[in-house]
Amino acid sequence: MCEGDMVTFEKYMKDPAAKERIIQKREINRVKKNIQYYVLEFCRQHLKKIFLLSELEEYVRSYIQVTPGSAGRILRLLRKAGKVDYEIVRRSCSLYYIKDVK
Repeated sequence: MCEGDMVTFEKYMKDPAAKERIIQKREINRVKKNIQYYVLEFCRQHLKKIFLLSELEEYVRSYIQVTPGSAGRILRLLRKAGKVDYEIVRRSCSLYYIKDVK
């Protein structure tokens, strides 16, 4: 970090709203990692199996407090990151099939 960068960072950190945003972002990342862990565990347990998205949500909720839809969002992020490969068997019923977990 350059000296000018440090001054800017120190100014930034004196702003209560900026501090709050940093704390909030850290908290979101912490929660996201926790949800990811349980989503990956569920996927490993359901490898080559069909399941309802509600079963994934229920599984994750049994371990940590999450908002509705969080596990599904994390599942999609994991797919995008190449960590989980799944197929949507029937969208209208939210039926999924886990092909692979990395």
